[in-house]
Parts: sequence; structure tokens; C-alpha cells
Amino acid sequence: MKRIILFILIASIVIAQEANTPKDKAHTFLRVGYQAGAVLQTSEFLQGENATGTPVDYFQSARLEFGWQTSGSADWHQVFNNPSYGVGLYGANFFNTTEIGTPSAIYGFFDWPFKRYEQSAISAEFGFGIAYDWQPFDPDSNPYNLVIGAGRSVYIDVGLKYTYQISQHLDISGQISFSHFSNGSTQQPNAGINLLSPRINLAYNFQDERPIFIKRELPEFITEYEFTTSLTYGSKSQVYNVINPPSNSTKFDSLKRESFDVFAFIATLNKQVSYNSKLGLGAEVEYDPSLGVEYEYKNGEKKIIDSDTSEKVRIGIFAQYSLVISKLEGLIGMGYYVMGETSGSIKKMYQRLGARYYIFDNFSAGLNLRFYDFSRADNMEFNIGYRFDLGL
Repeated sequence: MKRIILFILIASIVIAQEANTPKDKAHTFLRVGYQAGAVLQTSEFLQGENATGTPVDYFQSARLEFGWQTSGSADWHQVFNNPSYGVGLYGANFFNTTEIGTPSAIYGFFDWPFKRYEQSAISAEFGFGIAYDWQPFDPDSNPYNLVIGAGRSVYIDVGLKYTYQISQHLDISGQISFSHFSNGSTQQPNAGINLLSPRINLAYNFQDERPIFIKRELPEFITEYEFTTSLTYGSKSQVYNVINPPSNSTKFDSLKRESFDVFAFIATLNKQVSYNSKLGLGAEVEYDPSLGVEYEYKNGEKKIIDSDTSEKVRIGIFAQYSLVISKLEGLIGMGYYVMGETSGSIKKMYQRLGARYYIFDNFSAGLNLRFYDFSRADNMEFNIGYRFDLGL
């Protein structure tokens, strides 16, 4: 019930803000969706090494979304071919409630049309949010579930969609979506769950008149430079090889898992090359207390064998791309540690995927996922930042 209230509250704020914009009328819609399809077999648990002895290879889900259709009045509407966006409430069934649970999610979505016709459109859609109600791994009560280590996770969804206008108020759409659930290594184990499936949606548009999309020429873009700084905080869970462990211990029991707080300072020089794209080069200093740590089981207790502070500091340089959607920016980056390394097979390389929102003109808040080997999460990064316009 709390999640439904939060969903309605967020939707109301979004719509109220747009409705109060004097130069533009709000065009809102309510959309329901259903999907069923494949759970990708990326782990032994999903393949059938679980308490039921049955593969987890199929799921069903339903969603309720509240959104806003842009009309083209703002420049960023024109840049993204009059997109729509909003918030959604999601629920899934993996037909294994005892070990996986019945996860639900609250998320934001962005629909980017790249081809419009008279009564239809082809678009890319992105969703990002938080999933709840997982039945997490427990060494005693849920020992097989190595895919979800915590009761909460990140929810990421990307898809290709075709939408057709049935009437003045109704739209129907079909799409193919890829979804990913992971807790970003905040709690081990964290193999994650990936889904690939078709989806069907039915949307009701509340206004009697739809916006008329008029393409207009934008002023020639002038290249801009900025310098951004940010402070990040994250919690990560690490699994260790304990020296002389008890004979009855397992890889993921509480004896071998520890959680740590990770901090970083990041500085980036960005060049905005178009209305919706930035290229950046940066450097960062990260403090990760989990680095260089070992544990030994001695006299019935687990004792830490800690490393020097210098071994817990990593310095990296990186290149990054940012997609600019008004005050929201999505980013993806590739980095190299000039001091320190990862535990993956590519020791010096790391990657970052995230988003930030400019709450005020130059002050932002965001969430990143730092990972390595292009697939293994290192830690989540909650961040606050400030940017300086260089006037160049």
C-alpha cells in the first residue's frame, strides 16, 4: 500500500509541474501492460539447481504507468522527437515464491520516438527504478538462491516499441524488452536476473485533443565546456576466502561475507557537442576499505588481517558519454586505474553506468553503478555534484 501511495504522489507531482507550465498544456495518459517470456539461464540456480529442482525459465508481469506526452514546445522536446515519460508500478511472478519471492518495482520511464507516422510510431523505451519484495539468499533458509542477495534491487528495462493510435483516447503498443535486476553488489551473492520477452500495452489519453507535433528548426548549437565535481558514497558486500574456516562453512555464509562503505571524489571536464550529447574526460580518487583485506578463523572467531591504508586507495582516469534530457543526464564511462586494480580478469579496467538530475541550475544528485569485466558489479554510488560553467 505504501508503494502505491508513493507511486500516486510522484505521478501527481510530475503532472502538476507540467500542468502549471504557462506555455504548454499537459497531455497525460494512463497505461497498463502485460508481458510473459523467458528468464535467461545465466546461473545454475535458474537452470534448476534449487530447492524445487525445476528451472526458473519463465515469468509473467503486469504494470501500471502514469505519464506525460510532450508537445514540442521546449527545445529538448524537439531534440527527442516529442518523447513521453512518467512513473510506473510493476509486479512479476517467477513461479517460485519460496526462493525468489514476488518482486514489485517503482520506476521512471522515458519513451524516445525515432520514427513517427500519421497514427503510429516506432520508439526506444528506457526504464530505471527500485525493485522490492525479493526473497533473498539466506545460508540456512534459502541457500540455493545465489541470484538475489538482498530484498531490494535495481530494476533496468530497455525495449523497442511500436505504438498504434486506435482512437482519440486509446493507444495499443507492442514491444520487445530486456530487463535486468541486480543489487549492485550491496549484498552478496549477486548473480542477478535477466529477462527477455514481448510486452503488450494499452494506454488511455485523458485529453480530448492530442498534441500536434510540429517540427521546427532549432538554433545552431554552440559548443559548451563545463567542469563537474561529485562526491559518491556506496555500500558493497565482499566474499572472502577465510583462512582455516570451519568444515561446515559454505562460500556465501555470514562467516565469509562482509560489508564496507566506499567513498570517491570525481572530477570531469565535459564538452557538450550537441543539444543531447556530452563527451567527458575525468579523474577520481576512491577509498575502498575492502581492498587488501583477509580473514582468518582462529579460536572459534573470525579475525581480520587488514591492509595498509595506501592499499585501499584507487586512482582512476576515464572517458564518458552523457545523454542530456533536459535536467536529466544518463552516463556511461570507461576507466583505467593508474593506482590499484579490480578483482576481475581485466585488472586495471572498470566501467560506470548511471544517471544524475540537476535539482537546481548547477547542483545535482544521482546514482551510478561501478562494475568491471563489463558485467560484474563492484558497488553502487549515490552521489551529489556541482558543475562550473567554463564560459568557453
